[in-house]
Amino acid sequence: MKKLFIDATNIHSGGGLLHLIKILECRPVQFNHVIVAASRKTLDMITDEPWILKYTHDDLNSNYFRWWTWRKKIFRAVLREYGDPVLFSAGTLKPPFDYPFFSICQNLLPLEWHELFRYKLSWVTLRLLLLRFLHLDAYKNAEGVIFLTRYCFYALPMRIRKQLKKSAVIPHGVDHDIFRPAQRSDWESREELDLLYISVFSAYKHQDKIIDAVFQLNREGYKVKITLVGDWHDKVMMKKVHKLMNRNRDIAEAVTLFRQRSFDEVPALYRAHDVFIFGSSCETFGMILTEAMASAKPILCSWRSSMPETLDEAGIYFDPLSVDSIKWNILKIYRNKGLLPLMSIKALERSRQYDWKTTAEKTYAFLSE
Repeated sequence: MKKLFIDATNIHSGGGLLHLIKILECRPVQFNHVIVAASRKTLDMITDEPWILKYTHDDLNSNYFRWWTWRKKIFRAVLREYGDPVLFSAGTLKPPFDYPFFSICQNLLPLEWHELFRYKLSWVTLRLLLLRFLHLDAYKNAEGVIFLTRYCFYALPMRIRKQLKKSAVIPHGVDHDIFRPAQRSDWESREELDLLYISVFSAYKHQDKIIDAVFQLNREGYKVKITLVGDWHDKVMMKKVHKLMNRNRDIAEAVTLFRQRSFDEVPALYRAHDVFIFGSSCETFGMILTEAMASAKPILCSWRSSMPETLDEAGIYFDPLSVDSIKWNILKIYRNKGLLPLMSIKALERSRQYDWKTTAEKTYAFLSE
């Protein structure tokens, strides 16, 4: 039986970490052991099983320079120690030596020029340009690449697509035990409409346009509220958001801002709101959409990027770059709340397309071929 070595040394948070945790909850029939190389913090989040061997090193729990030193000087020896197993680069990086490996596309932002340059001339743009080079280099040299959506595959430059040896589209799953249906029965009798938007505040998430649309609707006499939850690391976006809040102080109660909540608190947020809204223009998959679907939330969604592939007919779409489009589609359900129960049912049905066990099984099968 073969061994699988997962290089997760640069995975610390987000969808990549959740993907790692979830596929390791399913034991592969193709491998007798799975070795996971990562920081201690990441390894602590992974289930303890006799078939999972956890590897770390002091260099993997320090700074970027020491991490890179480990890759250059120690990584190859570690693979030899484990008998040269199948190598899966879960962090989308080519090993710094000649060794067959598999990769995965979990970050679409560096691949799309028009999205990358939303950050203009900044350190973020330079970082994304570096990631673009590193990721494309990994894809063209890998034995096989996993894509979360067909959209991501076609986002690659044609010359890179032609160089791919093998690829597969394997979407993320969703935890149906945690995100359960949370239908409401009083939608049509409620005068207000409570929206929820969960995502990191950033240029390609367009929170400023959605907030502007909500304030305009309130100025026009409609009772629409929104709660936005996410990390506040993007100072430019937060400056835009606070400017809108200051400009609309008299109706500021229509918008509630929260920093990122813990994973355990998120299901309750879905239950507390009428509609989920998602305004991103660049998503590798849109894992947050599957959580909203599994919670049976009616969904207003951006029509850009991979969202229509993930959500299909289970939502109402708008242009996230247009405040007028956002307003019009919020009004569409505000004036016809009879749509909400049907949207809820469609979202729940669509969520059943996504399952972590299926994701894990397809991933292991692809890596073992």
